[in-house]
Amino acid sequence: MAGLRRIRQHDGRHTAATMLLGMGVPVHAVSAILGHSKSSVTLDVYAHAIPGVGAEAGTRLTALLANPAQRALS
Repeated sequence: MAGLRRIRQHDGRHTAATMLLGMGVPVHAVSAILGHSKSSVTLDVYAHAIPGVGAEAGTRLTALLANPAQRALS
């Protein structure tokens, strides 16, 4: 051995999915690459890897509540 830690195939798969989501690749695309039957499966496992999701949701909700007229447009 070269003194490297053993890496399982599953570890590489998890790393690739996490990196793709971190780069902004859409969940449905990553789900297809992984072969998941539904995007919800991908989200259940990798939601932590999607940057800024919580902050974006908060920003959108704040904007919506600050401008009630916008609700009629949605």
